[in-house]
Amino acid sequence: MVRGAMTAQDIFPGPSRGVVSHPESSSRASASSAPPPKEDKQQVQRDFFVAMPNLLQARLQLDEFPMSLRNALHFIAATEMPAPGVPQGEEPLLPPRKNGEDRLTLVLDLDETLVHCRTEAISDVRHNFCVRFEESQATGWIYVRPFARLFLEIVARLFEVVVFTASSRSYADQVLDVIDPEGRCISKRLYRQHCTEVQGGFVKDMGRLGRSLEHVILVDNSPVSLAICPDNGVIVSCWTAEQHHDRELVDLLLLLQQCMQYQSVPDYLAHRYSLRAFIDELRSWPELLGDA
Repeated sequence: MVRGAMTAQDIFPGPSRGVVSHPESSSRASASSAPPPKEDKQQVQRDFFVAMPNLLQARLQLDEFPMSLRNALHFIAATEMPAPGVPQGEEPLLPPRKNGEDRLTLVLDLDETLVHCRTEAISDVRHNFCVRFEESQATGWIYVRPFARLFLEIVARLFEVVVFTASSRSYADQVLDVIDPEGRCISKRLYRQHCTEVQGGFVKDMGRLGRSLEHVILVDNSPVSLAICPDNGVIVSCWTAEQHHDRELVDLLLLLQQCMQYQSVPDYLAHRYSLRAFIDELRSWPELLGDA
């Protein structure tokens, strides 16, 4: 593995959902050498998750996807997205790299990816901490996804880590100050004002970062966030605190370890998931989604 890091199997015991490794890959190999995972008995898929098969080969039951995902896919299929890039007259969202810095940039969503927030506590689930919403003076009960803190510690050694949320800065900073109190794991925080608003949707344009898209990975539970740069995106399952035995971040770490072996992030992720081609199919045949 790149930089001699231990594997996720060494750190997280127990089964994952089956992210396929490619032992034949060497440092930064070409994505064409990595076939998408094969399923012996492929099950019907009713959600997105890290270890899912290539979307063009999966048995997708789109009309049984969670309503939030169906609405997101309807929005993407019906909306023309701008080209990625820094708008004229604006500065990139991230500061310039230091000389010799060559790590991939890992951009992580916050809510339903790393944490979940409720305005009322869940009766049978213990919360981790609380935040205060300045606008409404309400209390937010914060639940941290299983393995999130350890995940952050590990990826901080391997990547330039950015948290990019469509939430407000006042809320997000309260959460991030707890899960990364010394600022050792997360190098930059981006908020709603850094999103690109398209027809009322908040999209995360990786072209605005000031980093080569060849070296950027965006992780989010919402397909809308990935719509401008789908070949840079990894969709994680939406975590809402009731999933006590969730191991999505374990699977994500395994995927990231694989991605580090390849020269081009978009080439690898396009071959692994075919998200852009999947979106193109939805735009050509929106009836696949059923009624909104």
